[in-house]
This record gives sequence, C-alpha cells and structure tokens, in this order.
Amino acid sequence: RLSAGKVMGKGASGLGGLRINITPVKAPLELPEKFKFDMWKKLQDAVAAVYHQQAVATPLEELYKAVHDLCQIQAGDYLYTELRNLLDRYVGDAVRTFAATPASGHPFLVELGGLWERKCREINMVRAIFTALDRDVVLNGACSAQQCLADLGIALFRNHLEQHPAIRKKCVASLVEEVRREREGELVDRMLLKHVVAMLSTLRCYESFEAPFLAASEQFYAAEAKAADLKDAGVKAYVNLVRCRLAEEDDRLEAYLCGPKTRSALMLIAETELLAKRASGILDGGFDYLMTQKCLPELALLFGHLSLPNVAKLSLLRQAFKGHVVTRGQTVVASPDGPAAVIPHLLEYKKELDAVVTGAFRNTTDFVHALRDACETFLNKHGNRPAELLAKFVDSKMKTGSKETDDSMEPLLEACLDLFRLIQAKDAFEAFYNKDFAKRLLLGRSANADTEKSFITKLKADCGPSFTQKMEGMLKDMDTSKDIFAQYSSGPMPKYDFAFHVLMLTQAHWPSYQSWPVRLPPHLDGALEAFKNWYVAKNSGRKLTWQPCLCTCVVKATLPKWRKELVVSLLQALILLAFNAEAELTFARIQEGVGTDDPDVTRALQALVFSQGKVLRRTSRGTGKAFAATDTFRVNEDFQHKSFRVKINVSQMKETEEEQKDTNEKVFQDRIHSVDACIVRTMKARKTLAHADLMSEVIKQLPFPLQPSDLKKRVEQMIEREYMARDEEKQSIYHYVA
Repeated sequence: RLSAGKVMGKGASGLGGLRINITPVKAPLELPEKFKFDMWKKLQDAVAAVYHQQAVATPLEELYKAVHDLCQIQAGDYLYTELRNLLDRYVGDAVRTFAATPASGHPFLVELGGLWERKCREINMVRAIFTALDRDVVLNGACSAQQCLADLGIALFRNHLEQHPAIRKKCVASLVEEVRREREGELVDRMLLKHVVAMLSTLRCYESFEAPFLAASEQFYAAEAKAADLKDAGVKAYVNLVRCRLAEEDDRLEAYLCGPKTRSALMLIAETELLAKRASGILDGGFDYLMTQKCLPELALLFGHLSLPNVAKLSLLRQAFKGHVVTRGQTVVASPDGPAAVIPHLLEYKKELDAVVTGAFRNTTDFVHALRDACETFLNKHGNRPAELLAKFVDSKMKTGSKETDDSMEPLLEACLDLFRLIQAKDAFEAFYNKDFAKRLLLGRSANADTEKSFITKLKADCGPSFTQKMEGMLKDMDTSKDIFAQYSSGPMPKYDFAFHVLMLTQAHWPSYQSWPVRLPPHLDGALEAFKNWYVAKNSGRKLTWQPCLCTCVVKATLPKWRKELVVSLLQALILLAFNAEAELTFARIQEGVGTDDPDVTRALQALVFSQGKVLRRTSRGTGKAFAATDTFRVNEDFQHKSFRVKINVSQMKETEEEQKDTNEKVFQDRIHSVDACIVRTMKARKTLAHADLMSEVIKQLPFPLQPSDLKKRVEQMIEREYMARDEEKQSIYHYVA
C-alpha cells in the first residue's frame, strides 16, 4: 500500500518533496474451523457467571482478545445475535421471577430498584467484556446491529416489563402512595424514589407515571383546599400553608421528579386548586381580617400567590383592597368625634395603607391607584366635613401650646397635605383654614412663622397662587401693620398710661367679621380716635372700620388676695373694668355698660364665670350657663391659678355653630356659578337629558362634592332663567333652550 505526502527536505529552498510510506498487506488470519464456536462458548460461560453473580473463570484480558479476534474474522453479526439472545433469556428470567413477588408499596420499590441496579451493573460488566464488539463493530456500523450494548440492555428490560403490565402498574401506584405519605408529613426514602423515577425515565416509561401522579396531586390539593377554614384567622394559616405547599412541591421536583412537563403541570395543579379556585373565598372570608390585624407578611404572601401566572387573580385582590379601604375609611370619617380624634385616625390609617401598598403589594402601580381612588371615594362622600376637620386639625397644630416639635411638625404637615390632595372640597378647606389662620395671626397664637410660611408654600405648589393669595395677603398685612404703627409711635403721639398696638388689615384678604357697637372708656376711645385721625391724614381716601371682636387686651388685676395679668377679649376687658366702679353688677347692667346686648357678651361673661378658676362669680341663685337680666356678679376674691398671666380669651379662638354654618354657606355661594355653568354646558352638549342622567353627569364633572338637594335647586333655577325646560309629556326629561 503506497501513500504520498508533501514534506520539506533539509536545507530545501522552500520547495516540497514527496515522502513514500510502504505498508505491507496483512495476510488473512487462518483460524481453526471451530474457533468461532469455541470462543463463543467461553464468552457464554463468562456472561452466565456475570448474570448468576459468580466469579468469571476466564481472565478478562483473554475474553477481550477473544471478542477482538471474532470481530477481526467478520463474525460480528454472529456474536451480536448470540449475545442478544443470551441477554434476552437472562433478563426475561429475572423479570418473570420478580413479577411473582407479593410485595407492594415501599418494599416493592426497594426490590424493583434493586433489580434495576443489578441489571445495570450486569450490562456494564458485559459491555466491558464485549468492548471490541461495541466499539469497533456496532458503533462503526461494521455489522447490521442497530443498538449499542447499553441501549440493548435497556430495550430488553423494557420489553420484558411490557409483557408484565402488573409490574409497571404496581410501581406507579407505589410511587404515588409514597408521594402522598410525604405530603402528609411522613418520612420517605427520597433516594429510592429518585432511583425508581430515573429508571422509568431511562426506560421511557415516565409518562405512565406522570399522568396518575398529576391526577392524584389534583385530587389531594382539591380535598385540602375544600377542607380549609377560610374565615378570619383561618385565612392567615391557609396563606402560610399554601406557601409551604408550593415550596415543598418545588423541593420535590428538584429532589426526585423529572420530565420537562412535570414541573409546569404540577405547579399549575397546585396553584389552581389551592389559589385560583379559592381566591374569592380567601378574599371574602379573611382579607378584612388580614388588613385589620396588619398581617403584612401574610398580605405579601397573598399578593405573591395571586400574582402567579397560573393564578392571575390580582384584580380580585385589588377590588377587595379598595372595598376594605372605603368601608373602614367611611367609618372613621363619619365618627362624631372632632378633628382632634378623626384626623389623627385618618392619618394613622393612611400610614397603615401606605405600608401595605409599599411592603405587601410591592408598590405596584395598580394598587397605588386603587388606594388613591378608594381614599378619594370615602373622603368625598361626606361633603365638606373632611376638609373642615383637616383645616381645624392643622390649626390646632399651628397654635401656640401644641405639643408638636419642629422636627415632628414637618412630617405631620406632609401627611396632612397627602390627605388634602385627596379631598375634592379644597375650596371648603381654604375657607376654614383662612378663617383659623386669620385668628392665629390677629390673636398672636401662631407657634412658628416659618412653619406657617412653609405650609402656605406647599399649598401654593399644589393648588396654584390664587389658592394662597389671601393667606399671603394676611402675612403681608401683618408686616405692613408693624411698619405703620412704628411710624405712628415714633411721632409726637399723646402719652397714655397703657400700651396699645393697632393692626391695619386689607378687607379683601381677611374673612368678614360681624361688627357691633361697643362703648369704650374715654381713655381707650381717645387713643383710637387719635390713631385714626393720624392714619386718615396720611392716607386720604381710605376708610377705616374698627373690628372690636378681634381685639385682645391684657388686664392687670390687683386684689387683696391675688395679683394677675388676664389675657382677655375686648368685651371681657370692658366687663372687668366695670367692676372698678361697682363691686356687684347685674347682667342687665353689664350689657348696658358694654353698650350692646349681642350674644357675644353672654359668651364673654360665661368664660369669666365658668372657666380658668372663675375670675367672676355669680352671686344670685341662677343655675346653668344661661344668664337672666337680674343675675348678679362679683369679682372672685379667692381666684387662684398657677400662672401669673392667665389666658381667658379662648372663646375668641373657638368657632361657634353660627360661624360654621356661615362658612359652609359662603363656600356654597362661591360654588353656585360653577354649578350653573356645568349644568348649562352639559345640557348644551346633550340637548336632551333625563333628570337622573343630568344629576350624574354634573356631579361627575364638578371638582367638589355637592349634595343632590342643592343640585336640584340649581336645576330649578336654570329652568326659571330659561336655560332649559321640562318636557311637556314627561316632567323628568329636560331640553336645552338655545
């Protein structure tokens, strides 16, 4: 045999030369006629020893050489056929013997696993002996065999198992039973299960196990879900149970289950039976309990469970969350308590809800929007009440005497702004806040000017400059008043035996106040007239209106048993000064001395008689807080208080029911034009509308809450003004009048 290759000669100039290799032709082996049969007999004995678990008498090297020689003389087909028949007989005998075993369950799996392990070990030993046949003949296609020896052993074992279907049936039933026992908390041999499942996979029989296993899993979880307690605390336990079950199945899949479809199918069954089919029951029975008890870990688990692709029930969770927020929120807002109780509860509730959305619901956009919608719903179902309560609460925190520190005020006001952004009746908040803000400024009760300005700045950023225009005007008036009175004080003003300060307010910026005539002592009246003449002389064309209801006085009281400074309103000061002339006065005489019989006189006197240690005492036999004209009063000579300066003008800061009604009425009057415009705009666009549809459309478009009764009045007004007309046949139908 000649072969040529390109080579480089030593010292060559780059041109290659030819190298010729000569290999002698091997002469064909000349073997005895019975060599093939003798060698097979030796190999047959070796295989028999292997399958009978005996020692092989012939050395493995000699056996290997015998196989090699047979392959060299083209006896591969003969050798493969004989070996296949021999293995088939041995495997068949083993399987038939095993089929007669009475064992079941775990013992059966142990025996089956042992049988499979022996057959694998035996075929590996045979492969070691017949390596030459497997490598040089079968795998190289030198004979007609289609399977390597490893595949042959598997195929023979599978064929004989198919002839005994009871074995496979018992194997599948035993595996399913073992999994059931493990799910119920019993210990099982996971290595054995892994070994048997791997055997089924190798034999391509895994599908025969997978279908019964999945059916049993579905039945197991359906029964467990049906037996679960889905009420209140039971839901908390159930959510944790589902977490454990899903984790167990995942671990089980990693430990001994296989198959590309098993994981997805098994998790689909578990999630469907435990969650998807029970989602409504879980939410109806225990979601409110989880929210009320602040079970954030369980809520997070529930969110994770219902967001699984196989479950996809987040929409139900979102609806349940929104419904819970609205129901509980309405309970808080409808509480008869005042702002000191309602608003803190709302702020705390909103904080809890934010923690749920952030911690349990992963700050998902849908749940953020659901929380906002729910809060807007329950806050705006109560008209102006939430806005009024919030304004009064902020007022209480801005006043002097509040227990809030500078560090705690900033987050508190930010939380209040969060509530404010959810309220539609922002005009009502503006009206009540302006009124309280004005009193704080005029009576000197603002705790921190920087905090006031910071809050106004944030309101301006949220609602625009027109919303805070009056507030900023009030602050400007206070600064301007200081400059004006400083100019007056620096001039040749008369000397008085008392100190006084005047505030000049722009009427457009401040709330309107009731003014009533009052009789001042000559020295006070003279000081007031002197300033008024000075101001009018410097600012011609301007008109000054004195507001006695906003005046604050500090009265120095010196009695034999006590000496105090009393911070009082002007009416209270006039009442106290009247006792300089007489020791005892009747209620009628007090009204005459003050110069008015306004109800504010009664409230001023009540504060002196019934609060702060009782500066005055009623000497007549009257009962209750109502005063008769003949009731008599004297200064309380035994008055006691721990402070030298005593504030008695608290009534000036309090809002009366009449003031509250007036504020609400003013808010409504400011809204009338918007309501009328919305009605006309809707009718112009729709031309014809039923009464219910018109009410719904207008309420939906208005940026503030409105009672149906008030809206109905405006509709009647639009009919009178001929913007619209009733249908002649059906009175509940309206037509637009061009």
